Amino acid sequence: MKSIFIFTITGEQGSHLARHMLKEGWTVGGLTRKLEGKTAIELSNLGAKIFQGDLADQSTYEDHLKGYYSAFVNVDFWSIFAAKGYDEDVASKEETRQAKQAIEACQKMGVSHVVYSALDDVPSVHWKSKSKVCDWIKATSIPATCLYTTFFNSNLFNFKDLKHDGEGGMVVNLTTPDDARIAVMPTEFIGVWVKAALDDPQQ
Repeated sequence: MKSIFIFTITGEQGSHLARHMLKEGWTVGGLTRKLEGKTAIELSNLGAKIFQGDLADQSTYEDHLKGYYSAFVNVDFWSIFAAKGYDEDVASKEETRQAKQAIEACQKMGVSHVVYSALDDVPSVHWKSKSKVCDWIKATSIPATCLYTTFFNSNLFNFKDLKHDGEGGMVVNLTTPDDARIAVMPTEFIGVWVKAALDDPQQ
């Protein structure tokens, strides 16, 4: 059965993935904290099954995983970072814990393959926490794919890194050398890559 459970389905990555998989004819379900949110309602109207729960608490979502062939796991570091008083180390450890917990729950409930939204191991707490989860996955027998993403185009707007220069133009407000090249990608590509991984999980 072509089905996928998305953690969390109303996030930027999750919502784009849900729309893509629905268009491809998959059964789509996913977790969100707020059923009444605009994105949750939109995806529900498109045919997704939306479940209320919290990635921090396995008991709120474990039973919903029953019957799904696959799962997509993405843990939002930034919401944890804010909730933990902007303590990077505490937020990093909690992000890693939530990701491992969700992946283990998927295996326990019979999910055949997990795609984990990852980042490379670079000198950044946020990136390292995701990289650690991939290292853990590779050391286990859990059927999973680490999907390595990068800086999203939308981050320029979400984090207000694109600013007016006062002269009719725009300035990218990032702490990098002027001639630096930054790898970026549109979030819309998530669906294409996740589906490719699930169509051929042994590749």
